[in-house]
Amino acid sequence: MKREFLEELGLDKEVIDKIMAEHGKTIQNLKQEQEVFDQLKSEKEQLEQQIQQLNDKLTRTRTRTRTRTKTRTRTRTRTRTRTRTRTKARTRTSSRAKINRDA
Repeated sequence: MKREFLEELGLDKEVIDKIMAEHGKTIQNLKQEQEVFDQLKSEKEQLEQQIQQLNDKLTRTRTRTRTRTKTRTRTRTRTRTRTRTRTKARTRTSSRAKINRDA
């Protein structure tokens, strides 16, 4: 608000001074609120970045865990298969040995 605008309306100088003082208080309050808003906005952006970084880290960790789990499962399956095959071979050999002994 400009002083000239109030003078053109025909207001006295004392009235204009009071209006301008009150307007100044309002402007100061608005500036303070704007500063608080800007700080909160900045803080929000930083927190959003942290969330994104943590989500990315979580995604990488899950991917690594899935890969490790798949590798372990494959290894276990191969080991079990080999163990079963060896056990069957030993059983056959043992059976043959018994048959040969008995004969």
